[in-house]
Amino acid sequence: MLRKLNKNKLFVMLFFINALTYCQIDSINQRISKNFLVEKLSFNSDADEFGGFVIDNEMYFTSNKKVRRSVQFINKEDKKYLYNIYKVSYDALSKKNISQPKLIKGVVNTKMNQSSPFITKDKNTMYYTGSKLDGRKKNNNLRILKATKKNNKWSDVQDLLINDDSYSNAHQVFNKKENKMYFISNRKNGLGGADIYSVEIDIDGSFGEVKNLGPKINSNKNEVHPFITEDNELYFSSNRDSGYGGLDIFYVNLNSKDKKVYNLGSLINSKSDDFSFSMNSITNRGFVSSNKEGNINIYGVSQLKPVKEIIKKDSIKKIDPNFIKKIDILDYTLVNSLNKLEFEKHTNTLSLNSEVFLDSVINHLRLNKKNVLDVNSIVENKNVDLKLYNQRVKIAVDYIRKSIKYSYRYISEEDKKEDLISNKKINFKEYENNSGDYEYPEVYFLYNSSYLSTEDKIKLESLIKTLKVNPHLKITIKTKADSRGGNQYNLQLTIRRLHRINEYLFSKGIAKNRITGFALGENKISNKCTNNIECSDNQHRINRKIEFKLSTKE
Repeated sequence: MLRKLNKNKLFVMLFFINALTYCQIDSINQRISKNFLVEKLSFNSDADEFGGFVIDNEMYFTSNKKVRRSVQFINKEDKKYLYNIYKVSYDALSKKNISQPKLIKGVVNTKMNQSSPFITKDKNTMYYTGSKLDGRKKNNNLRILKATKKNNKWSDVQDLLINDDSYSNAHQVFNKKENKMYFISNRKNGLGGADIYSVEIDIDGSFGEVKNLGPKINSNKNEVHPFITEDNELYFSSNRDSGYGGLDIFYVNLNSKDKKVYNLGSLINSKSDDFSFSMNSITNRGFVSSNKEGNINIYGVSQLKPVKEIIKKDSIKKIDPNFIKKIDILDYTLVNSLNKLEFEKHTNTLSLNSEVFLDSVINHLRLNKKNVLDVNSIVENKNVDLKLYNQRVKIAVDYIRKSIKYSYRYISEEDKKEDLISNKKINFKEYENNSGDYEYPEVYFLYNSSYLSTEDKIKLESLIKTLKVNPHLKITIKTKADSRGGNQYNLQLTIRRLHRINEYLFSKGIAKNRITGFALGENKISNKCTNNIECSDNQHRINRKIEFKLSTKE
């Protein structure tokens, strides 16, 4: 049964689309564009699909496909059905759905438009964009709605207090802590047709003041479909004049001072509408939607490196090499600064001059990949008590860590004393045949990740101290992957894992000629969890354990 709506405007996908002429894009946008790999997903249908929110290997998206045995309204303008929210089991590694898409259960999907679901980390609350229909009276403006999961069904739909019948709110996303919501609205006093706004959420769930993100991000056109990463980077779509045509996807690092907006380039954007971009900053995988092939499809996206790294590399300028002295140590260069950081008197607060100095050091390290900074050399330890000195070292390390990884080393004065007191020379000949009882750290990589967590680094401290006190020892490292994902992908994943841990040990002062490594892919499964065998997460985790072996062999 089909019912026509005489006054329906399709606000779910976007607000307004104006035809734009092709504009010349800056060269940095092309470098950003080459950073992405794009592939059409297999579960797209002949209807329109867009979005892509993944939680627990289930992907939620929006589609206007025909629903059997159901009353569906159609859009008068394009004669297409209105939108519903679907989910599908999805393998992020193979980029393939492992089940058929199904409507989500509960009362969220109605005869009106529903789209853009966001599910909280506890998996019990869904925020989504929907339309209001009271009896036979329809309001064309969109609203942000909230549903609760009960008995595996979405129910108890609530209208947020920030909604109003006189304008639309839509396309909501949340930051990492889920205490700030970003969304779009065409409310009065905006900069264009639709702008991006933010609102903070208190512990009791109440909303604070709604704030426009301002002219550095919003334009006099339309900004829609925002997405915020865990690193506070914002992606959004806009039909502003600096695009290729239609809606283009843009990027801005909200942590940056200038809040400069970048176009993602021609591999992501087209002369058609490109929108609903998302990116997982841990797995470097995400989604984008586009109607460049006619109807709207969802595409899987992989990025080779974070966009912010490309932008930073582009902004690096050569610096005067005279501000450092270089000391060759084995196969790398340890950088010791002749200058010292300035702190406000009796505090651990960096001066502005010190921040400029640290930025210069960071730029130097980016340009000289084999260099490692000795952070202790830039922190004055004379006439400073031990506690304040260690605090200042930590402040410097935290500042550097935001921009670069594995290119610095440091040790607190307390660590130095502990090394002298508690660490002794060890005879490791008996351990070469695994006959000793040395306790190696148990370190497991997260699923589909090559990054060491803070907890992992803490576990590695004892091994690092042992290597420092026993310079005659060498270490062999083997990295592995569980069986999920293709063989070639898992091999590359373990190569990245090996590189990460090698560089971390190197940054802690362990020479590269003391480290031997092997990336095994999924060729050394320690239990039954081989291909196509169903296993729990904990069983798969065993096969991501790093193997260490100390020896005195030359």
